[in-house]
Amino acid sequence: MKPPVAKRIPHPHELHGDVREDDFYWLKDRSNPEVIDYLEEENRYYDEIMRHWRLKPNKFIKAWLTVFPIQK
Repeated sequence: MKPPVAKRIPHPHELHGDVREDDFYWLKDRSNPEVIDYLEEENRYYDEIMRHWRLKPNKFIKAWLTVFPIQK
């Protein structure tokens, strides 16, 4: 399964004469069915890639701690 890719819709923001683009501004609109569909697709992707680890929580924790050891 491939990760979902959000479409980019340029949305300019201007503050103090400085203009910057926010291509993902459209994701703020929670009433937009496209936003809901995209977020549900992200959730399905997450569930799929984490399925393996949910079945083996101790293995996940050990793997996590090898990357992010607890510092005392």
